[in-house]
Amino acid sequence: RDAAHDRDNSEKFIKAGIRTHRVLAIVDLEETLDGNGKKIPIKEAKKRKLIPAKMHPVIQIRAFGTKERVYHIRIGKGINPYTGTYERVEQTLEDARMMVAQELGKDPQKFSDKDYLRWFAEILGKQVAKIRKLGLYHGYLTEHNLTLDCRIVDLDSIEDIKKKAAEEETPA
Repeated sequence: RDAAHDRDNSEKFIKAGIRTHRVLAIVDLEETLDGNGKKIPIKEAKKRKLIPAKMHPVIQIRAFGTKERVYHIRIGKGINPYTGTYERVEQTLEDARMMVAQELGKDPQKFSDKDYLRWFAEILGKQVAKIRKLGLYHGYLTEHNLTLDCRIVDLDSIEDIKKKAAEEETPA
C-alpha cells in the first residue's frame, strides 16, 4: 500500500511540475532471508513472525536525478551513523551543483555555490506552493526527504489538507 501510494503521489507531483522521483516498478517479494541468511517464503517469514502478518513486502524501483539527500551534507564529514561510511561533503555538493548547472544549460564554472543555493531555495519554495495548491500536505518534509537536486521524495506521508485538518479537529 505505501509503495503504491508513493507511486501515485509521484505521478501527481510530476504532472503538477513538482520535482520528485519516478517509480519505475513495484516488485512483489516471494521470499526473504531469515536470521541465518537462508531464503524462506514470505508466508514462512510471517508464520515465524519475522515480518508482520499484514505486511505485503515489495521492492520499489525509483529513477532519480541524484538520490543524495540534504541530510547527508548536514551531518558533515565523519562517520554516517546509519551507514557507517565516510561522508565526502564537498564532492557531493560539487556533483549536485554541476548536475543542476547542466540541467539548466549553464556553464558549471559560472554557476557558483551561491547560484546553486539561490536556485535550490527558489525551487523548494515553488514546490511547496504547488503541493499546497494541489490541496496536499507532506507529513515529513525534512532534510531526509529532499535530494540535493531539490526533488521531494518519500511521498508515502502525503495527505489531503482538508482530511488532515478534519482528523486533527476530531477528538480521539
